[in-house]
Amino acid sequence: MRIDSIEAKGLPPGIASEYGNMSPIAGGGSLEFCKFALLILLSAGVTACAGSTAPEDLPRLQIGSASLHQRADGATLDVALDWHASSLMLDALDHGIPLDLRLRIDAQSATTFGWRNNVASNERHVQLRYFPLSRQYVLRDLEHQDERHFIARASLFAALEDLHLPLIDWNDTRAERYRVLADLDSAVLPGAMRVSVWFDPAWRMPATEFTWPVTAHE
Repeated sequence: MRIDSIEAKGLPPGIASEYGNMSPIAGGGSLEFCKFALLILLSAGVTACAGSTAPEDLPRLQIGSASLHQRADGATLDVALDWHASSLMLDALDHGIPLDLRLRIDAQSATTFGWRNNVASNERHVQLRYFPLSRQYVLRDLEHQDERHFIARASLFAALEDLHLPLIDWNDTRAERYRVLADLDSAVLPGAMRVSVWFDPAWRMPATEFTWPVTAHE
């Protein structure tokens, strides 16, 4: 692994310059690795302590409703998301950094000794992105590569309230209830920003859950 394979974007100026002058871990031994780790932790601490985040600016994600529709051509998850993104998230979005949401649906069996087994699972990803040159916001279904384009950012977030996501190879026989989990997929953020997710409340957003019983028409 090489240091220059990890982005220095977002590090404080003094740390960024030191970061850029470091040699690869592979040839520098444990001392360089410890130095690199310390710089990353220090940069994250500076970011976290730079200012307190007001409660109203903390990110929140909620699932307003969810339903599953099964037809001859397959199953579709209809879900309504209410995402209050923090100002830092919105700033990142407006600078061209994509924000990915991860949605996982589980079909669960009846409880046995207090536990439920998943009889079927499917994970879907939707991406929010802004393209400065065209001045368009895009909502993309990453599995099916479907796109919806918007001029206003508010319209982009409003579209999250009406998602229709086809499920792949779905078979939920023996299911008693469905569960949907949704969260920010921080693993796909640029390298330096992933550190901020660990420390900065403006980037930490707990996963949200929604459950409902299986009905006869589902």
